[in-house]
Amino acid sequence: MVIYPLFNADHSILEIITKPDNAFVYFNDSLVGTTPIYDLIIPLGLHEIKIEKDDYIKYERKFNFQRKKTKWNYNLTYKYGFVNSNVNGLDINLKVNGIEVLNDDKQFVKTEIGNSTFEASWKNEKSISRYFKIEPEKYYSVVYKTDYFTPVYMLESMIIPGSGQFTDDAQIKGVLYF
Repeated sequence: MVIYPLFNADHSILEIITKPDNAFVYFNDSLVGTTPIYDLIIPLGLHEIKIEKDDYIKYERKFNFQRKKTKWNYNLTYKYGFVNSNVNGLDINLKVNGIEVLNDDKQFVKTEIGNSTFEASWKNEKSISRYFKIEPEKYYSVVYKTDYFTPVYMLESMIIPGSGQFTDDAQIKGVLYF
């Protein structure tokens, strides 16, 4: 541990710890190291700090540094959720934000968090799309049920949030679950 006198000093001391560690830390757009950083000497005044790590949301903050030691503990947010498709051998195509998802219930596709567009098409039917919010580090499965109109599918499509329907002249061909 290094001891820096702060009384009548023209600097501040910054400690940054992130989970996960090994994130890049930038001070006024200059790389100063990777986390954890324990004793970064900062001139007094307003400065910008950025913390970046691949596959995580960038953290940016302007901070007015005073004559004291400042400690930041920051949990980085993973910027992806995961989506897979379970079509049970059916000829259904799924795209998430324009990227095709393979028909494999064991393969998950990394999808950026936030609002995403799911688009599904079945055989020669008109495709349907729906917006859905992807949250960090969560896994989503798109499950298909296809059949002609049945009261069960109609009930499911009315009750289950995020479900959509393949339609053809008011006949339901199937239900898409998000």
